[in-house]
Amino acid sequence: MHIAKLTITAALLASTLTTTAADWQPICKPNSLDGWTSKPEHGHWSAKDGVITGANTPKKKGSVLWSEAEFGDFILETGVRFSGTIDSGIFVKEGRYQVNLGISSSLKKDMTCSIYAPRDKRGKYPGLAEGIPELWKKDDWNAVRIQAKGKHIIVSVNGTQVLDYETVALMEKGPIGLQVHAGHHMKVEFRNPRVKVTK
Repeated sequence: MHIAKLTITAALLASTLTTTAADWQPICKPNSLDGWTSKPEHGHWSAKDGVITGANTPKKKGSVLWSEAEFGDFILETGVRFSGTIDSGIFVKEGRYQVNLGISSSLKKDMTCSIYAPRDKRGKYPGLAEGIPELWKKDDWNAVRIQAKGKHIIVSVNGTQVLDYETVALMEKGPIGLQVHAGHHMKVEFRNPRVKVTK
């Protein structure tokens, strides 16, 4: 009797885990940028072994790599790695709300995982991440989780929530963008990005 109950419980648990895993969708093919678009003359993007890499051109021009798919409410999870001075970020649904990565070119200081949104008229960075110096692993992979929920952008780093920002006018649906900022010699990597649509 106990064995039968355990077997049923295990089967139900396996079924639940399978359903949950199926909700996540990879948004990068292992060695292809199919499903993404950018201007070739602005920056350089590549994909290898599930890692999207963005690097400046010799003339230090910038670029944004946009997903062709658009998303409503969603959760994005990706590994992020960079070294040295960079100015990058992840755009949420549009080009007006960005989760920053690295040094802000305008402020000249590290604003990793803070929100760049001057359109909200609350300052350039109206949402400030907390605890980044302690949580962020320098020159190593970091697990970044971004949730777009209604007007909120919620960010976690390596399992700890660092920001919950309420936007003024976040679009209901839009693409995800990865940025290489102009004016820097830089490289940034995004490993195995995946999305779960929640609405």
